[in-house]
Amino acid sequence: MKYQLIKRIKAHAPTMAAVLAFVIFTGNTNRDQKNVAANCCSGYSISMDKLQQFMLDSLHGNQFEGGVYARADLLNALNKIQGDSVYIMNVSKNCNFTRPCDLAITSPTSNGVAFARQPTCYPCPGKPCCPPKVCASRINRSCIKYTSFNGLMDGIELSSIPAKE
Repeated sequence: MKYQLIKRIKAHAPTMAAVLAFVIFTGNTNRDQKNVAANCCSGYSISMDKLQQFMLDSLHGNQFEGGVYARADLLNALNKIQGDSVYIMNVSKNCNFTRPCDLAITSPTSNGVAFARQPTCYPCPGKPCCPPKVCASRINRSCIKYTSFNGLMDGIELSSIPAKE
C-alpha cells in the first residue's frame, strides 16, 4: 500500500511542480505595472500668451515632442511630397531616444517618406541615407497630469536662448 502511494505521487510529480511554479511566478508579478506608463508621462497646460516663449525655451532639448527645424529644410522636405495633403508624424530615427525627434512627411501619392532634418534623403526607403527603422510614440494624453505652466517659476530647465522681441 505504501509502495502504491509513492508510485502515484511520482507519477504526478511533474504536474505538481508545474502548478507550484505557476503559483510562485504569477504571485511575483509587479502589481504596479499598470501605473508605470501613467507615472512616466507629464505635461504642462500652457496659456496661449506663454506658448511662444515655452516653445522657444523648451524645444531645443528632447523633453517634448517637436523640435527646431531650419525653414529651408522643412520647406524642401514639404516640396518633395506630392499631393494636396501631407501626413506629418514625430518619430525617433533608429529609435535613438537621445537624439531629437524628426518629422516624417508623406502623402498617399508620394513615392516614400521625407524627413525634415534630412530633406535631401528622399525617398525613404530606397536610399542608403535612410534610417533602417523609426519609433513612433502613442501617448494616452488622458493619463497625463497636466500642471499649469507659469514660466520660470515652475522649475523646469529652460534654454539660455533669449526670446525674440
